[in-house]
Amino acid sequence: MPDKKNDKQPVANLPVYHPHPPPWLPPIHGEGDLGYPGFQPPRPGQDEDVMSATNIKNGYILPQPVAVETFSAQAMINGKLKLGDTLSKLEELMDEVFTRKTEQLPVIPSSSFHLPSRVTLNDAKRQAWFADLANPDVPLHKLGKSVPHGAKGHDLLDQLHDNHVAIPRAVWFLRVFGANETAGLRNKPSYNPTQYSLEWANVVTSYLKKQLDVIMLPTAPRPGLTYKHTFKGVLSDTESRDRWVSRFSYSLKLLRTFYYEGLVDRRSFLVWLTLQMKSCSLAQAGFVARLVDEYLDDIFHILALAKPLVEASLHKLSELLNSISSDTDISSLNLFEHDNRDHMALAEKLDMLLTWSVTPLQYGDHRPIAAVTLIRNWRDKACERATRRAQEVAGELGNIRSVALLYGKLVKFNLYSYPNYIQRLVARGETGLACSETTLSRHHHFLRWIPLFNSTPSLINQRKLALHGVYARETPEDAVEREIRKELRLLLPGLFSGPCSDTWTSAADLLNECKTFVTASRHEQVRTFKQWLLPSFESVVPGEKTDGQRSDLVKSYKTTVELMDYAKCFSSILDLTMCMLRNAFDSETMVSVVDVLHRYAAIWPCMDAIPAIVSALDNAYQHWKARGLQSRPLLGLLVEFDNGRHLAEGSRNQIMSDITAFMTALRPVGDHVDAVPDVLPEIMSLHETSDLNAPSTIADGLWIKYRMSSNWATKAWSNTLTSFQRISATIPDSDARSTVALRYSTFLYRIDQHLPNGLDECILQWFNESGLSQLPTLNPETWEILERMLFHLVVQGALKTTTILHGLVYPAWNSVSSFELIEAPQLAYLNAANKLSKELLLQDDQSGIAGTQHLFDMQRIRTRRQAVYSEPHFSKLARSIPLLIYLENLEKLPPDLRSNMSCLRRRICQDPGFRQGAYRNLDVIREAFEASPYLMGTCYDNLRKEAISGLKLILWDAVDDVPSDDWPEVSSLLSPWKLAATTILMQFQIKQVGRALSEETTHEAASNALDKLTVMLFHHTKTSEEAYFVGEMTRGAEPTVAMKFVKTGLSCIKDVLKDAKVDGVDFAKTLNRVGELLRILIHVTTPFREHFTPLPSLDPTCHEQFLRILNTKITELGALITSNKSSDKHKTNLILLARLLQFILNFRDNSSPLVMKEVGQSISNAIFRLVIHYGSGENIDETIYPLLFDTLMFIYDEIPVDQRGLSIDPFRHYPDTSATSLPSAMPSEYRKQILAIITRNPPSRVVCNLVHSYRDAQGIIVLGAPVANRPWEWVEYLGEPNTTEENDRERFETKHSIKNSGSISLETFGARLTGDSIVRNLVRSVDDRRVEDDLRSFEDGLASESVFARDWRETRVTVNLEPVTNHVQRMKIDGDHHAAPRQFYPNPVKSDGKSTPKGSPAASIVSRSSGRDSRKHQSPSQASGSGTFHRLSNSTMGDAMDVDSMSTAASKKPNTTKRKTGVDDDEEVEVVEGPVPNEGPGTSKRPRTSQTGSKTTPAQKTRASLRKK
Repeated sequence: MPDKKNDKQPVANLPVYHPHPPPWLPPIHGEGDLGYPGFQPPRPGQDEDVMSATNIKNGYILPQPVAVETFSAQAMINGKLKLGDTLSKLEELMDEVFTRKTEQLPVIPSSSFHLPSRVTLNDAKRQAWFADLANPDVPLHKLGKSVPHGAKGHDLLDQLHDNHVAIPRAVWFLRVFGANETAGLRNKPSYNPTQYSLEWANVVTSYLKKQLDVIMLPTAPRPGLTYKHTFKGVLSDTESRDRWVSRFSYSLKLLRTFYYEGLVDRRSFLVWLTLQMKSCSLAQAGFVARLVDEYLDDIFHILALAKPLVEASLHKLSELLNSISSDTDISSLNLFEHDNRDHMALAEKLDMLLTWSVTPLQYGDHRPIAAVTLIRNWRDKACERATRRAQEVAGELGNIRSVALLYGKLVKFNLYSYPNYIQRLVARGETGLACSETTLSRHHHFLRWIPLFNSTPSLINQRKLALHGVYARETPEDAVEREIRKELRLLLPGLFSGPCSDTWTSAADLLNECKTFVTASRHEQVRTFKQWLLPSFESVVPGEKTDGQRSDLVKSYKTTVELMDYAKCFSSILDLTMCMLRNAFDSETMVSVVDVLHRYAAIWPCMDAIPAIVSALDNAYQHWKARGLQSRPLLGLLVEFDNGRHLAEGSRNQIMSDITAFMTALRPVGDHVDAVPDVLPEIMSLHETSDLNAPSTIADGLWIKYRMSSNWATKAWSNTLTSFQRISATIPDSDARSTVALRYSTFLYRIDQHLPNGLDECILQWFNESGLSQLPTLNPETWEILERMLFHLVVQGALKTTTILHGLVYPAWNSVSSFELIEAPQLAYLNAANKLSKELLLQDDQSGIAGTQHLFDMQRIRTRRQAVYSEPHFSKLARSIPLLIYLENLEKLPPDLRSNMSCLRRRICQDPGFRQGAYRNLDVIREAFEASPYLMGTCYDNLRKEAISGLKLILWDAVDDVPSDDWPEVSSLLSPWKLAATTILMQFQIKQVGRALSEETTHEAASNALDKLTVMLFHHTKTSEEAYFVGEMTRGAEPTVAMKFVKTGLSCIKDVLKDAKVDGVDFAKTLNRVGELLRILIHVTTPFREHFTPLPSLDPTCHEQFLRILNTKITELGALITSNKSSDKHKTNLILLARLLQFILNFRDNSSPLVMKEVGQSISNAIFRLVIHYGSGENIDETIYPLLFDTLMFIYDEIPVDQRGLSIDPFRHYPDTSATSLPSAMPSEYRKQILAIITRNPPSRVVCNLVHSYRDAQGIIVLGAPVANRPWEWVEYLGEPNTTEENDRERFETKHSIKNSGSISLETFGARLTGDSIVRNLVRSVDDRRVEDDLRSFEDGLASESVFARDWRETRVTVNLEPVTNHVQRMKIDGDHHAAPRQFYPNPVKSDGKSTPKGSPAASIVSRSSGRDSRKHQSPSQASGSGTFHRLSNSTMGDAMDVDSMSTAASKKPNTTKRKTGVDDDEEVEVVEGPVPNEGPGTSKRPRTSQTGSKTTPAQKTRASLRKK
């Protein structure tokens, strides 16, 4: 061992070491010097310095204050808590703690906000400043010291847009700009913080208006000018459009922020926007509408702005925009859609539907089927919600066939239970069911007539027992069915055996041969068809047949369809037709099937059978196409029925492609088109040939030669007509003329087959052009041939019935007025038109139609007739009825022709097809009579009775004349199914009176008649139903007639109301009479309101007197009500007066604005007070309030706005009442409605619901005035750059400091410091989470973690030692260069696994408190390595720690000497001689390093470096 004396060297003067706590450790107390928790530096005289034998031998050991293993404070704490004043003392203690804590907190400092000042910069610097403003990388706090002064208004906005300044930064700049503009005004008493918002609103709106003004519509084109010269708008060019859109979009974005934050005055902007919609052009309206849409919510909350905006929008819109049929998709009709919850409405609709389907007052065979389909569709949607209904009309024996049809369909689709029906009848003992009884019940007829579908043997037996009794083996129905089969076998020999008869010329002839079938019940007819006839067809039709057999089968098919049509068995017709369609392999069969399907085109949609029919037609077409055949009728019907709804898109496209190819083949396109000569000799000589095939041969030859020409068919028609004119005189025999007509019709029919669009359009074009001049010149003989030929062409389908009517019949009737003299050609023209219209439109079941050869031609005519009674053709036929009335009374026509026309008109009007079309288009009938020029003018008085009789003939079956001045009995007209028709009739009568009033010759008589009517009306009490009928009756009447009613009624009301006293006993009785009269007037004027037709003006004197009387009565009654003298009687009276006021306000005349300006303000004020009265507090009335509010709105709408002023104030006539003055006890809905009246400026969302407040002497918060918005003073706080040199200690010491540097001082919100802080912010520079745990234990603060996060943090132990080692190395205390590093862990482990019993020099100077604290909360150095020492160790945080061995566990054995906390070996104890003397404050510490193997670790680093690390 070397000598120690030789080793001694002179010791250098070292600085005195002063221990410091870790930088992250906060002090124990904020003001008192109580040290730091867990940090106790050595001090002279401490217990650790006593050199006792125990301390030398065993080391310094802290005594145990309590028995650690067994000690518990629970008993002590429980004993203290049981004392009476313990909780009180604890409460006082905590109160005192909080009080002192609050007293020690600093106050909120005064606001340090300074508005950026204005500076004047040159152009370069100003541009550079705006470039920095547009640069998002330049923070605003660098620009916020000052802002440039210069451009204003539009120029400033342009500069912001041109520099592409972001909206938030632009708004900040403009706010600072405006704040500087108003800085000099803020100290003035009259300063308004939102005044500049008004000025800025004018700037922004004018800026937008300037941009909108460049949007214009193109001017009218002028010769020599291009499009760009006529349209100089910015949107016409791409570059200018992009610039304009960019600027306008930027302006809208700025406006959005301005509006939200109150930088523009909302009222001024919304008023401008409303007026802009009214004054802008159509080109600008789209942009203005988009702007309106964004601010629509605020506008609609202000009634004074909403109304003019809606009116302006409707005006701009008006500038911008200068029943069941064959086309009906019945599945889309939802009659019961909204009645699932309203059983009464459901029952009423079902009653209506069922009655409509069977009543004889309606027309059309489709009605029962449509009713059943509608009910079935509803049943499918509503599941089992079925309802049983019956009507009186069903019990009438005359309607039994329709009732049986309806209920048969209901039974078929399980919508009506036939078994339950029989069981109910039997259960209640219904009499008159059996056939043997003398008096038969109506249920007997129902049971006998209603057919059964899918019946069971038990059901058949029940029916048999009910009708025929128990002992009946064979029923009369069985015999009837056998007889029907016998008759049908004779009628249908083509189906059973033998040739088919074609001798029937009408349906009546056919039915005369099967009288048993005609008189049979529907049950027997349906059963015969379903169980016998249809199966017979299905077994015979598919077989192979000769042409004759196939022709006879087709005739049997047509005959069967006629029989089924008579029985209304449309389902059987459809089944039979589908069977024939599946086996239609020849043209005759296909044409017959297509005709039947077309004839009942209005029936199939009602059965919802169109999809199935379309599918079958498509299959048939594909079959024909596969055989290389084409059928134009099949293709036409398929396209018509599909109507773009049922076929697949691919199939539809293929069909259209085939049609195009077919048309192209019929009229090919080529370069060499042969010109068609005007004269075709082969046509001229066609009548001379005896070859039956000549017509077809000539037609085929013409097509082959001239098929590329577009007018060859027209030339053929012209030559045919010329041939008729030549040969008509040479053929005196009528039969010969018929033969010629038939031959030429065959020729033209063949031509029709060669034309892509048929012959119909060619002939219609000829009728409208050359025919207008040629037809009136034809002689009677020519017309005889032409009539027969045209009829046969219609039968064959080459011509449409509508073509004959539009091209020949209607022009003939209209041309009569232009004939000065009726000569033979004109007379023949008219007779031919009448005859053709009779043959094509009227069916005669007794003798057939003239010109028909058999029943089958009549069937085809019925098919062609269907289009006449549908739009657009029916309206033209309806307009011809007044013309026929005119012609009947035209004296220059021969009497026989006039009689013929009268008979024709009457038969047309009574035809079921025409009546069905009329009831389907009642408005067309009314318009035809009301607008007919033939019923106007000087000749009206002569035709008045005939016109009314003609209209009544259409709508009713009677033919009696009805004088226009007679008042009919209302009870005789109020049939629910004739009400609409009766109304039209009465409307027509009233209108005739109105027209008579306008004529001098008839004015006096018509006026007297009308006076008589109105006096009778208003002096006899009428029910509401009669009043409603009167209103419907006057619908569409002349204003003179309607105002005659109104004037008389108002005069009666005025006389009754004038002298009545509102507080009188009889005032209620007076108003009852007024109510009866008002009800009539309301119904009289209803048609005007429903059609948005302005009511005619009243007499100015009457109008003014009425308003003044109402003003007086409402004001007086309102005074009684608001003076707490209200009663139910007053409420009733007020309701009626309000209704009466609403009614009178509907009438406007030239004096109305003057009256409303004078009286309207007074009435509105009185009603507004009543609205407040009945809308708040105990007076709330849910009936009166809405009525009064609506009336108030009505008055505001009627008060005129002065349009002559330079500025329009839409708020002028509205109440000037603040929202704070409204009663507090008012429902929110009512308050919202009233605010819409009194609001003039939408509240700013920034200060909405904010008020000033203070505490009174008792400490209660008192609410004061609302907070005024100061949008230009509340500039955004830009903040200041954060300094990074502040250490953790300074941050902790200033954690309770706050900067009051915003534009709104914190004092405004009563802000104060609470003393709380979020601990996490104080330890953000420490990576160890255990340090946060210690800090949370050292002081109270706000936690920002959940319970689960806290539990995880407190219950987890970190086992990774490397972060702890690094942290400890940063916390080393500087010492001697050769001294060993301080060790924080006891008994460090050597490389050989043995502990090192070395003590630390600092171990003897750690206080007891340090040891106690270390047990509760481990230091950061111990936290990471807590798993390396015993829990019961008494070591302190001052104990040494072998850092090198911990950080290099696998390295070499350290060379430095280690110490331990406890003394295990006396030989290892060294005595320290004493402290190193201090060299003075000027000395510095020398860094030292400790070598551990080849690694050198600095012993100490500066705190700055630690913070950076």
